Amino acid sequence: MSSDKSLSKVTADEIKSIKNILEHYRYMKNVVRLFEQRDIVDTDPLVKKRRSKIYDNYVDLTQRIEKSHSLLTDAEMKLMIELRYIQGYSYKETIMMGNAGFSDSTLQRRLKKGIDIMAIQFKSWGLFDAK
Repeated sequence: MSSDKSLSKVTADEIKSIKNILEHYRYMKNVVRLFEQRDIVDTDPLVKKRRSKIYDNYVDLTQRIEKSHSLLTDAEMKLMIELRYIQGYSYKETIMMGNAGFSDSTLQRRLKKGIDIMAIQFKSWGLFDAK
C-alpha cells in the first residue's frame, strides 16, 4: 500500500476534526491578535508557558488553515470555504451567498469536497497522528 493511497482516504473522525478546527478558525485568529496586542508581561512562568503554548498552537493551526485554503484550485469550492469558515458566515448564509447559478446541492457538495481536500492536506502534514 503506497503512502499516497493512504493519504487520499480520510476517516469520518478526521473529517469531524477538520470541521471543528475550521469552525474555530475565527476564534483562534482573534486570540492570536489579542496575544500580539497585549501590553501586560506575564511574570508567572507557568502562566507565561501556558499562554505561549496556546499562542504557538493557534498560530500554527491558523497558518495551516490559510495555506490549505490557498491550495484549493476550484474557485467555487474555495469561495464556499472562505465564506463559511474564514469569514464565519452560517451554513445557510454561505449557501445563499455562494449561489451563483448553482443549485444548493451543488454548493453543498463543493463545501464538503473542500473540507475533504483540506482534511487530506492536514493528514499529509501529520496533524491527525498526534492524539
